[in-house]
Amino acid sequence: MNIQVETYSGSKADEYPKRLYTGETVLEVIEVEDRWYEPDSTYFRVFTDNCCHYVLKHISRCDVWKIIKVQKNG
Repeated sequence: MNIQVETYSGSKADEYPKRLYTGETVLEVIEVEDRWYEPDSTYFRVFTDNCCHYVLKHISRCDVWKIIKVQKNG
């Protein structure tokens, strides 16, 4: 699923996600738990304020964000 993501840009652009926008829902990223890299993409495992874990994929060449996996607590 494609989503819109607001990112923090520190020493590099799109350093990590801060907010996710899915339709009319806004999710605050509480913690970036992990990140890993592929040649054209960066993956982030994040925990959000709805108590879910998301794996996000950022395809940098076309600036597209996707939700790869959702894990709900409980």
